[in-house]
Parts: sequence; C-alpha cells; structure tokens
Amino acid sequence: MEQQESAFVTTKLALEWATQSPEKHASWDIKLAYVRGFSRHLQAMEILTEAPPAGLLPYSGSAKPYIYSITEIQALLEAALTLNLIINYGDGLTIVSLGFYQ
Repeated sequence: MEQQESAFVTTKLALEWATQSPEKHASWDIKLAYVRGFSRHLQAMEILTEAPPAGLLPYSGSAKPYIYSITEIQALLEAALTLNLIINYGDGLTIVSLGFYQ
C-alpha cells in the first residue's frame, strides 16, 4: 500500500501483491485469503477498504505430493526409534512398516 501510495486496501492492490511472483503458485490464493481476512477487519475502521472476493483467482489444484523412497522410509522409522517418546514403538512401527514392505 505504501509503495502504491494508497491509504486503504483495494482489490486491485491485493491481487497485485498476492500474484507478484512471476509463476502461478498455489500460494497466490492463500495470500489473497490472508488479505481478505485482514481487509474485513480493516473495513470496521476504514469504509473505503475493499475485501477481495473469494474465487477471484482460479483454483490451482493441490500441491504435488512427495513420494518417499524405501530408503527414506527406513531412515524415518529408524530415527523414530531414537526419540524419547512414551509410546509403544514395536506395535506402531510394525503397523507402519507393513504398509511399505509388501
């Protein structure tokens, strides 16, 4: 807002800020949601503040899931054994491990 010399939030400024990265990102909609919530709060003090409407940006889909390799899973299970948690490691690791070693 300061860079644009605006005294209040507008939908145009919010959209420019949320989409300033050059590539399409899932974070754009998240950033716009933050501005939307904050703008609704500001509207109580400044009537000219605009809250960007939901659905302004197209849905970008979910992030691509990361698929762990068997080696990474083994390392995670071994690291879990080193934690000082009050749980029964044998039962939990057996159940988790069975799903990956079929």
